[in-house]
Amino acid sequence: MTPRGLALGALLLAAGGCATSPAEAPVPVSVPDAAATESVLRIESESVLLGDAVGKPLSLEVYVARIQQNLVAGRDEAVGDLVRVYPDLARQVVLSAEFSAQSQYVIAAWLDGHAAPARGGWATLVADRVDHPDRYATWARSRAAAWYALRGGAFAAVAEQPVEAPAISPSPWPALGALQLQATAMLAAGRANDAAPLFEQIAEDATAWDLQVAARAGLFAALAHQIAGNIEASRLSRDAVAGTVNLPAVHDPMILRLLLETRAPGQVSSPLSRRAVRARLGRVELERDRPQAALLAWRAAETEPGLEPSLSRIRLGQAEALLALRQEEPAIAMLIGLADSDMRPEALVMLGLLQMHRGQLNMGLSVLQEAVAASDADSHPSVYADVGLALLTVGEQELGQDLVAQARESYTQKGDLLALARLLNNELRYAEAIGDTLLMRETRQALIEVDQQRARGTAVPQRR
Repeated sequence: MTPRGLALGALLLAAGGCATSPAEAPVPVSVPDAAATESVLRIESESVLLGDAVGKPLSLEVYVARIQQNLVAGRDEAVGDLVRVYPDLARQVVLSAEFSAQSQYVIAAWLDGHAAPARGGWATLVADRVDHPDRYATWARSRAAAWYALRGGAFAAVAEQPVEAPAISPSPWPALGALQLQATAMLAAGRANDAAPLFEQIAEDATAWDLQVAARAGLFAALAHQIAGNIEASRLSRDAVAGTVNLPAVHDPMILRLLLETRAPGQVSSPLSRRAVRARLGRVELERDRPQAALLAWRAAETEPGLEPSLSRIRLGQAEALLALRQEEPAIAMLIGLADSDMRPEALVMLGLLQMHRGQLNMGLSVLQEAVAASDADSHPSVYADVGLALLTVGEQELGQDLVAQARESYTQKGDLLALARLLNNELRYAEAIGDTLLMRETRQALIEVDQQRARGTAVPQRR
């Protein structure tokens, strides 16, 4: 083997969506008690935060700057990932008057692509506001003033003077956003009984447009009823939401925190058990580049009763978070233990990639080969994707391309369009790094086809 491309460390460690990103210098990890992050409601920028006590949230300005940087670079898939991972920020940007219509329209188009049961109405709002700016002028000023007042703690004033929504709009979001501001102010002002029906109205009206928004509002209604002591009403509101929540598809941490805050202990076998919700929160926080919050969520999940997700899967997530926190030694110890569990292939992949990153090439490749031997493409396509891309970066093209092709076929057969797009995106980065114009052209075309299939919601034809 002729080692080459070891400078492609970022690609190697991002292969197939692997979340590990170890660095050289360890930093201390301080994880607060889980109880410290719950029952906390505060206003920041244009966000309402619940139990968000670990780390600084991403600002709207930085978020939009990342969107724009990827747009300029032509990385459409990266833009889509930013909208998928930060749907709450994406919605705030579209509603705000502080950002360019161009950025808002791109974000809105991706929001519409993720929305269900309808297309969401987000792009319709941006287009109508561009065509009829006078229609939205009063609403924009009133909305900005309300957020300013909320940040200053003037909850009662905002509760008593609701934002004036546009008289005419083809999209429901200006009116529902105005109602949400008022309901939030009421909740913060201690008027939970008054806030609950407003949140319920938002949930009902949003259901036909975007179920994620509806779920968020419905859970806030449950929280408001719970705070007011209306326990039966809280349970009914939460149960109404539970039937619409597909946990693996949730990327809004507020929904997950509200599920935890409004759920009584028990029902350990439920798909929305506290154990499962906390584990999903760990994944969401790690995707949002908040590894300390992710580690906290996974450690809390470990303490919850139940069998799903398994303890080994939860600890694999903890190892990912530790690596992201530059705590390599405790992560390695955890991964070595997991190599004897049902997470053996995934643990070996993380170990092998880490060793390669440290310059231990032969040892890392040996561990990666063990990971492939302990799995197959049908049950572990991510393992094949990770190992295949890692091999490509060190010049093992034939075996690397074969493993990547098997992973791609498995994702296609499973209909996992998101994972397929991520794999193709990593293939494109590899092709760009080595200057393979033919592979760049083929991969870009495949990504276009996948994006089109994702927009239509249909299966993806296999690449030849």
